[in-house]
Amino acid sequence: MAATDNSESGRKFFKFTTNYDFTSERGKKAAEKNAYSLLRKRKYLAAATFFLLPEPPMLNTALDVIVTKMKDLSLAFFVARLINNPICASSGNGLGGNTLTIGGNFSLGSIGGGAGFAGSAMMSGSTFHSGSETVDEVKYENWNPVISDDARKLLNGHGAKIAKDDTCLETLRLIWLGRCDDASLCLSGCSVNEEDGKVVTDDLAVPPSFGTHDPSSQQRSSAMNRMSELKQSSSEKSANLRVLTKAN
Repeated sequence: MAATDNSESGRKFFKFTTNYDFTSERGKKAAEKNAYSLLRKRKYLAAATFFLLPEPPMLNTALDVIVTKMKDLSLAFFVARLINNPICASSGNGLGGNTLTIGGNFSLGSIGGGAGFAGSAMMSGSTFHSGSETVDEVKYENWNPVISDDARKLLNGHGAKIAKDDTCLETLRLIWLGRCDDASLCLSGCSVNEEDGKVVTDDLAVPPSFGTHDPSSQQRSSAMNRMSELKQSSSEKSANLRVLTKAN
């Protein structure tokens, strides 16, 4: 991709990536140095990219930049899943030669939908066809989300803070963590708090039973009675005034 960019920055980046071996200590230091330089210049996306160049990548630092500086949890989660993708083009996974890959032989074939058959795979009916391999579709009730430790850490850390006031995002976060019951509670309007590793739901507001003393209800009833008395008194005064007017 860098080779197709004819801009000055594109040519510099292509030269940089071809001049260094990012598995070596020299290449790692060069990538890290450039990443922090871009971070100081507030070029956050480029900085995150350079943090991902070394092998192994500086994933946690890159994710922290994407979430805290770019405010993009979805992109961070995508990157976490992509970098820790167990399916590579060279692993003989049977996905065929048309599977889309990026640098480091990372395959994009296991990103979409959580089921892991995006990319060149095509869905027909209830079965996924990908190259020479046919894989049955997994129903949601049987689907078990598999995410890496880094992705799980991201959802439990930054993700929990960001999704705190967003019901839909919080529900999705809980689903990816395999906490479907908690996700259902969240989607139904119940807040789910974690204390000492245990899930605690807030008390629900239940209407009082018939015949139970309710001070607030009694106050509302008294106020309504008072308003009714005032209206009646006002009507009586108006009637008396009309009588006096006719008499005069």
